[in-house]
Parts: sequence; structure tokens; C-alpha cells
Amino acid sequence: MKQRYFIVLVFAALTVWAAVTHPWIAPGLAALAAGQTLLAAVWLRAGSGRASSALLLWFLALSYLGLAYLLAVLIGTPATGHFWIVFGVGLAILAPVVLLAQRLLRS
Repeated sequence: MKQRYFIVLVFAALTVWAAVTHPWIAPGLAALAAGQTLLAAVWLRAGSGRASSALLLWFLALSYLGLAYLLAVLIGTPATGHFWIVFGVGLAILAPVVLLAQRLLRS
């Protein structure tokens, strides 16, 4: 569990660093940090017997959002059209995974 907290701390520190040095990277790192925080919450709740499928679904959605954003930033900044094309395609590819997870976690 300590490793999970360390990962959350590293993503949070990277987000702060990116906000200061490269602000266009910060939203992707913030989404990944929020996703890792939710995963840590899932682990805490599972240890006490109160696991939440909603937290797991939000972890997956935020992680994929951050991944799509960071991949799009490799192409260009949010001020360019190429960024938005790659970001939109990335979300279109990853959205069915989140929707399938939602259906699987409901049943």
C-alpha cells in the first residue's frame, strides 16, 4: 500500500512541476494523478470490505483520459489542430473500454 501512496505522490509532484514548467502537460498528469488517487481509495475500501465499483470505473476513465491527453501532447500543444485530432481519436479508441467496464461492473 505504501507503494500506491508513493505513486500518487509522484504523479502529484509531476503535475505541479508540469504546471510550472510546461503548463500544457499538466492536465494529462493531473488526470493520471486523480486516477491513481482513486485506485488507492479502491484498495483502502477493499481492505475494509467496502469496495466500490464506481471508484474503479472513475479510475479507469481518468487514467485513459490522461493517457489520451499525454499522447496527444506528443504531437503538439492544445493550440494546434493536430493535438485535438489525436486527442479525439485517442478518446474514441479508449471510450469503448470504459463503457464495457461500466457494463461489466454493473452486473
